Amino acid sequence: MKCSSYRFSNNESSNNQLDNEQAFNAEFIKNLNKILPVKKGQTNSEHVIKFVASFVASSCEKDKELLNNQNDNTTDYEDDDYKDTLSL
Repeated sequence: MKCSSYRFSNNESSNNQLDNEQAFNAEFIKNLNKILPVKKGQTNSEHVIKFVASFVASSCEKDKELLNNQNDNTTDYEDDDYKDTLSL
């Protein structure tokens, strides 16, 4: 989940971003594995699973928004460059 990772501005961003994403995923799984045995019963397990599903859906939606914003910013810059070139 890209939206769960911190983005750095230096050249090491891809390595750090991947490390942060992996650390988040590992911690999330660890905590999920802690809570499922404690919350015994089908109803409680279903609540936990619904929460996780809504969290993942929300994260995916944020990833889509970030990707769309990046694509919009890229096309704006390309359009500006094209217009600047034509004005020369």
